Amino acid sequence: MKEKKSFDVLGYLLNIKIPFKILEDWIYIRCPFCSDPEKHLGIYFKGKNNFHCWICGKLGDILSLVQELKNGILI
Repeated sequence: MKEKKSFDVLGYLLNIKIPFKILEDWIYIRCPFCSDPEKHLGIYFKGKNNFHCWICGKLGDILSLVQELKNGILI
């Protein structure tokens, strides 16, 4: 996997067919860490590819999010 600063988040989400929406510098998806059915997990893709869920408060970097997605929660 690429270094997280150069990781193509948008390309990855398209490749694994995760629905998303884009608002300004954020990509929003369903949070794999909580049961909220809406797209409240924001990935800031103009910087370090960090994420934040606006419902459960989970924070982290893109590598931990990709690992969670690979665990099959949303795939």
